[in-house]
Amino acid sequence: MPDAPKIDAAEVSPVDAAPLRALLALAEQLANALDLNEIAHVVATTGVEALGASAGFVAVATEDETALAMHSHVRVDLEQSPPLCSLDGEADLPVIEAWRFGLPVFVGNATELYERYPTLDRSRAGREAIASLPLEVDGRRLGAINLTFATAQVFDTDQQAALRALAGLCAQALRRAQLTADLNRMRHDFIVTASHELRTPLASIYGAAVTMSGEFELTDDSRRELTRLIVAEAERLQAVIDDLRVTSDLDGDAPLLLDTQPVEVERALLDSIDYWQRRPASAPRLRIKVASDIPAIAADPRRLQQVLVNLVDNACKYGGINGTVTLTATSDDPGRVRIDIVDEGPGLNEQDRERAFEQFFRADPLNRSGIGGTGLGLYVARKLVHAMDGRIALEPLPSGEHGLRAVIELPAWRT
Repeated sequence: MPDAPKIDAAEVSPVDAAPLRALLALAEQLANALDLNEIAHVVATTGVEALGASAGFVAVATEDETALAMHSHVRVDLEQSPPLCSLDGEADLPVIEAWRFGLPVFVGNATELYERYPTLDRSRAGREAIASLPLEVDGRRLGAINLTFATAQVFDTDQQAALRALAGLCAQALRRAQLTADLNRMRHDFIVTASHELRTPLASIYGAAVTMSGEFELTDDSRRELTRLIVAEAERLQAVIDDLRVTSDLDGDAPLLLDTQPVEVERALLDSIDYWQRRPASAPRLRIKVASDIPAIAADPRRLQQVLVNLVDNACKYGGINGTVTLTATSDDPGRVRIDIVDEGPGLNEQDRERAFEQFFRADPLNRSGIGGTGLGLYVARKLVHAMDGRIALEPLPSGEHGLRAVIELPAWRT
């Protein structure tokens, strides 16, 4: 293997070293920037200086990916950035082309620039060349960066490499900022929803306990009803805590330990609807249909119960108190048992059916419907079903029918 060529420091001219030093300074600044606007401003200002451009801006794709939102714009001869704006995703602009197709655009002179993009404003002085590059991380295009040059450019290999390095640094920093923002939003939403889910049963338990311990003339039936309410709400509180604990276990490094044994299907289904059967005032109609030749399921009884309770809970809450929730168990596939839980609620669109199993996902994040939930039930259910060698999915009902079908398939017990 030949020796690596030796480079004399004297051979590296100041012109060659300046962009490198600026890019290194840019990387250092980006390492300490987490806010999206701050990152965009650092890239625009330092990037313009690093590569000799006269102006530049960073634009990030909107959530619906129909436009680019300009988060920072800088001209070297201006002390303050112009107002931020939005760029139509269908506009004939170099920055839109770079974002849409994921390829850099290098136009080295004004004649070529205005021939290629006739909608550009020709009256703007100091625009002789443009470089637009996509901001892409792991195949996902986040936006684009645009640099304008006051003189014609050749855009040789070294200059293109520097521009690509700038775009790469910007894309990585923006992705980190987006992930940080998503995490903070998820944390906030979780705290709000979990607090609500814990507070509601606690309020019911407290109210029932105060009533029973106060100076009230209660009949035996009333006391039994209040006792049933306390037990039911305590179980609901325990279910929320179980979801939180299991989520922590599932996200950890240790494997989930299962106690696999034969589980009688009908008994498991009856136990899963027990909570709603004890709430006749607010519960939908519940029906169970189990095939006569159904085999036992090979599962961890406690984990299976947690899965079924979560699915029944969703079906009852979203199906409405005037609807019907039907639990069906069949075994058409040898060696497998299928459980369908069908409600008569509004259902979910295809995108939300896919996302419903994500951690903290809620189809109604603003809780406009007044239906509570931590956004963990289906996430936990999928993890547990997969751990028990099963399959879980949400399916739409046939055309013309309202509702949603939750499907679980688990292996039958083999002696």
